[in-house]
Amino acid sequence: EFEKKTKGLNIKCEDKIKNLREKIITLRHKVIAHLNKEQCKRGIDKFISEHKIDISDLEILRNAIVKVFDYICFRHKRGTLPLDYSDTIYSNTDIDRIFDALVKDSNVFKMPEDQPDYWPYHRENMSKNDIRIFNEYRIKFGRSPV
Repeated sequence: EFEKKTKGLNIKCEDKIKNLREKIITLRHKVIAHLNKEQCKRGIDKFISEHKIDISDLEILRNAIVKVFDYICFRHKRGTLPLDYSDTIYSNTDIDRIFDALVKDSNVFKMPEDQPDYWPYHRENMSKNDIRIFNEYRIKFGRSPV
């Protein structure tokens, strides 16, 4: 049964992460688990540059892990993110609440009501897309579009 379900699945991730393997192992052994104080004495900038892992490296690693996870779940698309951050399930995440609070508190958002004389001058410098987004937020927060 396992062989039937896995036939044709290709999870060759080793090629993609083999360049990262040594960096990750070194980082684990010399920094995370056992800080090498001798290397730190040579200078923190040099130490960091020798052991850093770029965001692009982490993305490659994440993609490989998700591919393997998808493989062992027989492609049943199990979630790998908390529900708040899933693309398929919308909920009001913490970052969404922060952005909403910033928008509601901004002077520009309140300008049509608070500074009606200045608003037309500000609006004429906004692109059509800016106005569309602005109005989406105004509607979202119970204000009329402008």
